[in-house]
Amino acid sequence: MAVLTEGLDIGLRSGGAFDIAMGDLVTARGFGAKAADTQAIRAALGKKRVAAHEVLEFDATAYKVRKHTPLALDLSGIAKGYAVDLMTDTLRGFGVECGLLGLDGEMRGFGLRPDGTAWSVAVERPDYNARAPLSMIALRNSAVATSGDYRHWVEVGPRRLSHTMDPARGSPLSHAPASVTVLADHLHGGGCLGHGADGGWGGKGCGNGARTGACRAVLAA
Repeated sequence: MAVLTEGLDIGLRSGGAFDIAMGDLVTARGFGAKAADTQAIRAALGKKRVAAHEVLEFDATAYKVRKHTPLALDLSGIAKGYAVDLMTDTLRGFGVECGLLGLDGEMRGFGLRPDGTAWSVAVERPDYNARAPLSMIALRNSAVATSGDYRHWVEVGPRRLSHTMDPARGSPLSHAPASVTVLADHLHGGGCLGHGADGGWGGKGCGNGARTGACRAVLAA
């Protein structure tokens, strides 16, 4: 429920540019558990889209959600960061004083390494054909999330289409930075900023997050 609440809140504050109601687009393009479906893609392109925060009736106290129109949710743009934050809180609850945790591009470090230095995290070079670092970030009680178009894509003729969806067009973003990295106090909400910043908030759900207001830096390549 916490992830859903955060996703709807960010969708509202972004004016619908970040939208968790991208499940049909993600699935149609082959970024989910199924292969791409041409008919589903055409249907999505011709569909009038309504943002999730406009059609979901949400009662956090009673743990109830009701949708007023057919809707397919995709929380991947925010759930991974939330999971890493929970793992961090769990370790700290067991008395662990330092650690570095990660889940698919979402990293959070707390405390210091055994040698007293900050945790070193590489930002990958946005290169389709090779894996190499672009730069290094030192994490100390902070988090970093990166989103890009160079690891998850589909090829349509000579074009590579990003996994980051544009809610306004109902299709993958056509013009966006190759990579966006967000530095923040924690991830819940920051991964989403990464996915959002790479295309004006559109993400695979808008997908990578620091809570708005806790963001320290946004780096684009």
